[in-house]
Parts: sequence; structure tokens; C-alpha cells
Amino acid sequence: MKNEDSIADAALVEAAASKRETELRKWGIGEPELRGFCNSTRIRIITPGSDACESMHLSSALERRSPRCEDDLNGARATLGAAVSLVLRFVGREADPGKSREHALLCVLAERRTGYSSSMTN
Repeated sequence: MKNEDSIADAALVEAAASKRETELRKWGIGEPELRGFCNSTRIRIITPGSDACESMHLSSALERRSPRCEDDLNGARATLGAAVSLVLRFVGREADPGKSREHALLCVLAERRTGYSSSMTN
């Protein structure tokens, strides 16, 4: 139930919070664990197509070398492959890396464009 000002009733909020706390305790999660999680988590608000908060470019993996390239080559390659798949889906082409010749070609070109194709030969 909500009050006239569209804010949930205080008793309802308290009941939901109590239930959540009980459920978390079953997993061994209490106030110290939640506080530690909050302190170690960086919240990012991403706003595609806007300069409010943190902007996002759908093809950023195709625009510049991934910082993951140095320590996680497979992760960098997966990110690049996902960006290529997204572009292929946008233009109505087969986006499955195992089936698409376009996907293979674009991945090779993107690796060369971003400058880490030689470091990714493993």
C-alpha cells in the first residue's frame, strides 16, 4: 500500500526490510558483509547517447585497445568479438562467430586496427 504521496507505507517497508535481513542472514550475510560490499563496489551510471553521468559507446571495443589486453587476452578477445557481433546484428548479418565469415574478417581487422593483434596470437 502507498500513502497519498505515492511513498510506500512505513510498516510495509519495515516488513520487507526485516524479511530481506532474515533471508540474508540464512546465507551468513550481515551488516559487516553488506558494509564491506558497499565499500568495495563502485557504482557507475551509464547513459548511452548522453553526456549526463558516464557516457557509453556501443562500439568502444572497436575504437581503442582494451586495457584487458595486457593481462587477460581471452577476455579482451571476447569483448572485441561481442562488439563485432553487435555490429553485425545491427546490419542484419549473421553474428554467430562460428558461422559468420564476416565475423571472422571483422575480428581480424578490428584486432589490427586496435593494435593488439600481434599480442593476441596464442
